[in-house]
Amino acid sequence: MPKRRITEMFGHPDVAVVFAVFTVMAFGSAVVGPIMGELQSSFSVPLAVLGLLLSAPAIARVVLTIPSGIMSDRLPPRVPLCGGTLLMALGSIVCAIAPNFAMLVAGSLIAGLGSALVFTPGMSHIVRISQAKSRGHATGRIMAGVQLGGLFAPAAAGFAATLLNWRAAYVIAALVGVIASGLIWSQIKSPRPTSSRSGSWSWQPKSMGISRTLLGIAAFAVLLWGGTFTIKRLVIPLYGSVALDLDPAAIGIVMTAAAAARTATMFASGPILTTFGRHRVLIMTTALSVTAALFLLLPATLWLYGSIALLYALGGIVTALPPVLVAERTPHENVGRAMGSMQFLVDLLLLAFPPIVGLMIDRGGFPLVGVTSAMMFIGTLAIGLRLMGRHQLPADP
Repeated sequence: MPKRRITEMFGHPDVAVVFAVFTVMAFGSAVVGPIMGELQSSFSVPLAVLGLLLSAPAIARVVLTIPSGIMSDRLPPRVPLCGGTLLMALGSIVCAIAPNFAMLVAGSLIAGLGSALVFTPGMSHIVRISQAKSRGHATGRIMAGVQLGGLFAPAAAGFAATLLNWRAAYVIAALVGVIASGLIWSQIKSPRPTSSRSGSWSWQPKSMGISRTLLGIAAFAVLLWGGTFTIKRLVIPLYGSVALDLDPAAIGIVMTAAAAARTATMFASGPILTTFGRHRVLIMTTALSVTAALFLLLPATLWLYGSIALLYALGGIVTALPPVLVAERTPHENVGRAMGSMQFLVDLLLLAFPPIVGLMIDRGGFPLVGVTSAMMFIGTLAIGLRLMGRHQLPADP
């Protein structure tokens, strides 16, 4: 793609590179989805134990998120980014050659550490190099990469596993990780943040960028991303299989269509937020998300299923707001640490969502999940409007 075209689409070449790297990160994380059944058969483990493959990367990200934020404040951005993609590739290789389930989980942990080194430094680098007026545009673009990777991975992994075996899916993830490392090292030339040469830091909350405002943004992100996670990972697949008794192929089509629509929505979120204003867009997307959640109270139909998936996709317009709010309210030299601290708090709390939502479905069915999700989205609106009404501290140098 010509450089001028890249600049028109992304505004800065580094945004395009991080978009590609986030796509690779999400791709590597999502390859396990289509091969879960094969893994269970190969290693003869119960479903409860198999769930460790999904929780292991999340636990690893929690462990390394804050250190990765510190690295992004003190090292050239390509160092943690390249290290992260190489770790993800290494984790995929370990999974590909795993002779037992324990090594498979170990590989997932390694890959999770790599994703922490990619996400926080990548996001910190983009909000740092972006001007205030284009920051929402840039973060929306790179967050769309996460959706895009999750969109491509199931088909690629499923095809590889069908044509060869489940190990081939991990080999593909390793290859794209290595390619991403080369792309980062050759294309991202930005130096380390200027303040890192003389700045000092400690583990004190203030030095880590933790403040009442950051805690508010973390709460906003937990409710926003938690509600989204509930619909994407649990409601859409389980509603189709449990409430409508659809076959996996039909559910896969709905999930793919929703992911594609959400990718496009997030890619265009920056201009939409700029044109209509954050307050209006947040109110609109909250109304759509609450509507989707309350649809779960109605008798299950295919029409409702498609509507829930569509409304979920439209909610992607505001997904990139939490990192933007952090950047606007954090001194330039502390952006990485503040981003890492926020992501640590969010990831830690989101670890509890899958079992809690699963318990709610078992006890109260989808209506209980719908009411709870609607309350979460309303809470998102209340906190978001309060945050956006406060004085902003620009992070531009």
